[in-house]
Amino acid sequence: MEADIFLVFTGFNASVTATMSLSELMGWHKIAWQRHQKAQDEAQNAG
Repeated sequence: MEADIFLVFTGFNASVTATMSLSELMGWHKIAWQRHQKAQDEAQNAG
């Protein structure tokens, strides 16, 4: 879910994602999830 929120905050709104194919949407979700995981790892290592 946090990865999906990331998509919204990086400029992907409902009208943009509505025109995407499922594979394209899943690709962006994967990128967002990877960025989220990296941020979580960095936060854990910083503290």
